[in-house]
Amino acid sequence: MAKVNQDGSPVSNANTPSQVYFVPNGDLKNSISTAPHDFRDDLTALNPGTKVYDVYATSKSIKTSILPWVTERYARERRNSAVKVGELVMASPFTLSQFGDTGIFFKHQRYEDR
Repeated sequence: MAKVNQDGSPVSNANTPSQVYFVPNGDLKNSISTAPHDFRDDLTALNPGTKVYDVYATSKSIKTSILPWVTERYARERRNSAVKVGELVMASPFTLSQFGDTGIFFKHQRYEDR
């Protein structure tokens, strides 16, 4: 994530986060329906320039415990140490695709849930 610059040149002292958080833009809450529907309709209604997420990161180490309440405390401390590193802003209209809907699968898992 931090080995190269945008132009492809190497970074001399890379500083990578241990975790990244995407926090939804609260201003969009009222524009997204809570009724059962195809959520992609909400996404296609967003205009370029719309901030979708604030992006936070932390370099606090990921720790776990055999005691769930301790692991939860570690996760809370990690979240509380996160700093805002950017925003995810739509640069173009949202585009639906068959490949995106059927061919891509991202599995997100918290480290402590492994």
